[in-house]
Amino acid sequence: MTSHALPPSGQHATADRAAEGNGDPPRADLNTAIEGAPAEVQQLVIGPCGEALSLIHTFLPAGELISAVLPVTPSYSGKTTNSLLVLTARRLLFVAPAPQAISWPLTEVTKFQFVPGSGPVNVHAAGGEFMLGAAHGTDAHGEHFEDLVKRAVTVAIISQP
Repeated sequence: MTSHALPPSGQHATADRAAEGNGDPPRADLNTAIEGAPAEVQQLVIGPCGEALSLIHTFLPAGELISAVLPVTPSYSGKTTNSLLVLTARRLLFVAPAPQAISWPLTEVTKFQFVPGSGPVNVHAAGGEFMLGAAHGTDAHGEHFEDLVKRAVTVAIISQP
């Protein structure tokens, strides 16, 4: 992925870019999640976070619908990685271009906190604590993503048999 430009409004080119070369059709849910973010967040998702986006598009099961994405920039070995948090109806995923992925079932997420001002994103889940750097320019969307995660966690816990 070399292009950092946004697709024309209304053209679902975001997941098309993630699908380049693998022959898979674009994911409408992924396009909707990306297009639901502010323009500066969309640029991060399809630009610097493109490798993580491609992993999500290629390997996330088609039946697991994506409701939101958030670019995060954790440090690894002194370098910043352009990664994504992905919210689905059943789990929260961290996907990095290493490739690396961490999956937290929503029923195991005990705390999710987005700290405005490009502070960390704190995830407490499955007995562990994870601190991920927030990408610059994501404050409003990060706070919205936090609200979506908290609601999804609540729904997942209440709806358990």
